[in-house]
Amino acid sequence: MLSAPAQILPAELLCHIFSYLTLREQIQIAVVCKRWSASMGEAREFVARVTDRMAQVGCQRVLKCFPRLKVMELRLHNKNQDALVHFGSTFTGHPTLTHLITETSSILLAALRHTPRLKHLTLKEDFSSPIPHLPRANVNFLYEIFTKGFETLDLDAPLLFAMDTFAEAVDDAFDDKRGTMGKWVLPNLKRLSIRSLQNSSMSDLMTGFMPRVVLTELKHLNLSSNEATLPLACLGYLAHATPNLESLHVAGTWIEGRDAESFVEVLSRRLKEIVLIGCDLPGLDRRDDSINLAEGILTLLTAHLSDVQDIQIIHCKFRTPAHPIHNSHISKGSRTLKRLSLLGFGRTMTSVSFLSYYPALETLKLDDVPNYVPNPSGLGMRYIPLWDFVAGALVNLAELDLRFTRVEDEIDHSIMSDHITTVPPTHLPNLTTLSLYSIPISTLLPILAMHPTLKSITLNHLPATTFPTMLLKPQSHLISLPNLRILHIHAHGPMSPLITRTLATTLTKASQGLHTLHVQSAKPALETHAPTLAALLSPPSPLPPQDAIDSLWISTLMSQCPYIRTLRTSGQTLTHDALARLCAPDAVWKGTLERLEVALRGIPRMDVAYDFLLKALLEEYRILKGLEVCVERLPDDVGPGVELGEVGGRAASRTDDMMEGVEMLARAAEPDWDAVSSSSSPSLSFIEPSQPLSAYTLQSIDTLHAKLCARYADDLKRLAPWLETCRVWAPELKRKWIRSFLLRRMQRRIGGDDMRV
Repeated sequence: MLSAPAQILPAELLCHIFSYLTLREQIQIAVVCKRWSASMGEAREFVARVTDRMAQVGCQRVLKCFPRLKVMELRLHNKNQDALVHFGSTFTGHPTLTHLITETSSILLAALRHTPRLKHLTLKEDFSSPIPHLPRANVNFLYEIFTKGFETLDLDAPLLFAMDTFAEAVDDAFDDKRGTMGKWVLPNLKRLSIRSLQNSSMSDLMTGFMPRVVLTELKHLNLSSNEATLPLACLGYLAHATPNLESLHVAGTWIEGRDAESFVEVLSRRLKEIVLIGCDLPGLDRRDDSINLAEGILTLLTAHLSDVQDIQIIHCKFRTPAHPIHNSHISKGSRTLKRLSLLGFGRTMTSVSFLSYYPALETLKLDDVPNYVPNPSGLGMRYIPLWDFVAGALVNLAELDLRFTRVEDEIDHSIMSDHITTVPPTHLPNLTTLSLYSIPISTLLPILAMHPTLKSITLNHLPATTFPTMLLKPQSHLISLPNLRILHIHAHGPMSPLITRTLATTLTKASQGLHTLHVQSAKPALETHAPTLAALLSPPSPLPPQDAIDSLWISTLMSQCPYIRTLRTSGQTLTHDALARLCAPDAVWKGTLERLEVALRGIPRMDVAYDFLLKALLEEYRILKGLEVCVERLPDDVGPGVELGEVGGRAASRTDDMMEGVEMLARAAEPDWDAVSSSSSPSLSFIEPSQPLSAYTLQSIDTLHAKLCARYADDLKRLAPWLETCRVWAPELKRKWIRSFLLRRMQRRIGGDDMRV
């Protein structure tokens, strides 16, 4: 109950407070008093995962509580499609609704005919969703959708596209005499996205719909298909149907054409943004290895689209044309291009020197690029760092994503050694977002020291074979990032836990405003001891591992970054002391932390200390919205032991540790575990084997473990009902064993081949 001063809060503030409650809680508090009921009625947004009980009540009865609703979102709950379909079918319209997001089309007919202010529709309906309402309606839903006058449409409903075709929608429009000079004019639509198009529905859209309509105000078009074919003539129809189109996104489509030039020529010259993702496109003549595919495609696009500002070509395939293309006469470069993404070109992007022709770039994303490139000036050193070339040519960059290749070409590193130690990296004055992949830490730290304006940093796959001494030098502590808000660190190697933690505390010394931190470490499987069956099934070691997160690291982060909202740690476990530090009375994150993802060492509900601390944490962190706990019950430093004779087969050894591990897991998953866990001692050595170890397989143990984690997650949800998401999970033993088995086989075979050579 609110206190006396809180009872005079304005309705707007009460409405904001109620928005943090679940739908069920809002309905419960609405009966407290008329003022609270009226405040809930002021809500503008309704988001629900439809359950059986909600379906029984019906959509219209629920919406009576929200007379001024603007946005409604209906989602599946536990894949209960029947409940969602029934709930949507009870909708009879709403006078103020403007945005509708739904995962069922059963709500469409009433929404289209009895919701006068509806202007934005997002429909995402799965292949397996029941659609009894479609044949019963006896109307063309696509016709109803396009005649509604939407401003934004996002359709992902392959079954709807199969039942009601786009061509039939145009036929119905002409039957109603809505056509104008042989064209169906749709004046209001500004953004159109059509996803999950099959070959037939893509053909229907591009040959039966686009040639017969005019979308006068359409600015953005997104077409996503499952390997559908798109003839070049259809792109011509598209250009005529959308005279003012500025943005075109195409994904997963096989586009016909004799060569890249013929494909570019049919594009509308008014385009300012073109995004191609996972498409199969006509390319350039690749019989000459000196041709830079990325440069050639980019040159054609910028020459044809004079006002283009954004080009993204992501993981596309290019077919070699039958005849070579001679585009040497085409002028290179563009002073309007601001955003460029070239991902997936690999070795076909033989050089990046062409980037200097696009000086206005503000966002750049490249992958499979070397750390060092030939010096384009030809003066001095033969090779210069890629960073220096990019920063020198593109001084306006604000967002940079460079994914370096991990296998460098053989170049003379002795020539570059002086450059590494004496020349500071080039400064980018406007840089705010930086993402780097597989960059040496010795190269990374000087770059970060030169850019205090950074707001977001993502470091992926940092090499962590050995601990870099540069992290211990005084220069590394001169890094100051006062504007940093988001930091993601991922390292790969034996020293990755120590390196990621050291980097996190080093980079955040002056980052008081940091709100998102993700620290992830990974170890190569071939460089660590492969887990044996005895180690997989044995209880965890009582001693914390050396690479675990301790209370000192948590305390350091709290003092440096007091406003953390999201904390994710992967690949390293939290000790009891670290978790206790999070629950301490002086923990500064109690009022800010909303998302927490950690790994714990020990089986939940068996480790009394972890169980107590987790529940204490939930009692303290009342604004926590998401909790994810990975149960790392196995020691990281397992040694060699007995191998399993057959992958995924039954255990062959009967060691006491293995039996104890299996019996602990089996007993913990039983419904009467509460009686067992009430014991003051966490030791379960009193359990007598009820069946031989040979009766257990890794699959059955994984099933027991998953059941145990699910029960523990339910306990946490009951303790903290304010959590939006709560997940407890554990790595699968069977998958881990199969992976280690295959890697050992590969390692032995590679070693044998090397010996024969």
